Amino acid sequence: MGERKCCLFESMIRHIGQTVTIFTRSGGLSGNGFSGVLLTADCDCIRLLADIGAPPACAVGSKVRCRV
Repeated sequence: MGERKCCLFESMIRHIGQTVTIFTRSGGLSGNGFSGVLLTADCDCIRLLADIGAPPACAVGSKVRCRV
């Protein structure tokens, strides 16, 4: 199992920064997979950026007054 796990890890680190979909063996909504930008991967954990937040209503340093 350890060699197989390392092979998966090596494959994943080549895709850091790319959009990926990861399917898991589980029930419920998580069985449908997770899509996002692969941020990090190690032998125990992966991190995906699944949702990018909205841009700020007013850019920093802007001379326009923001209405909140």
